[in-house]
Amino acid sequence: MASVPWSVRRLSTREQQLAVDLFEQEVSIFTREQYESDLVEQRKVSRWMTSRGISAPLDTWMGVLENDRLVAAAHAGPHYGQARDVLQRQEADAPTAWGSLWLQSYLAQVANLDDIAVAPDYRRRGIASALVRAVCADLRDRGAHTVAGFASGAASMGLFKRLGFTIGQPRESVPEEFANGLRTFWYPGAPVDGRYFWKRLAYPAGASFIRT
Repeated sequence: MASVPWSVRRLSTREQQLAVDLFEQEVSIFTREQYESDLVEQRKVSRWMTSRGISAPLDTWMGVLENDRLVAAAHAGPHYGQARDVLQRQEADAPTAWGSLWLQSYLAQVANLDDIAVAPDYRRRGIASALVRAVCADLRDRGAHTVAGFASGAASMGLFKRLGFTIGQPRESVPEEFANGLRTFWYPGAPVDGRYFWKRLAYPAGASFIRT
């Protein structure tokens, strides 16, 4: 078999911005407005974590570059929207030590694969599969035990099914046991032909599929 002329690696801060541009071009349900809104949620949760001396949450950016061109990228991290909702309830009610510990655990152990994109002229080379494996390996090495996400079409559902993810039924949310006990819900604006997917990470500690 011919050697693979590309490899997956972590993206720098500058390259992460290029990844956002790629997502905007190639991911049908990605919008710059939603991304900016997610950043606001991320900052709120991050401030809460900093105030309690908690280390930064899972945040993984992987990509493939060829001749300085970013041709594929993937991003995974905590589901900040759900974390924000829990935090708001904590603030509205009397905060409890259990609630704070649960939220810390959720941010450290449950990852959401937000976006993955491959430039059209680089598809059908196994790059998307390599990206997902790299993201999962990195998350597992850093302590995550489950990863979930939303597949917006048949092609992405097929990809995740081949990689061992469970594909939900129409309008089925991520089961509580894959969300650290959190009761999730179907996002009202999600495409009706899309599906949630989830998987328990089982990579051995120290496994790696990436080049640093």
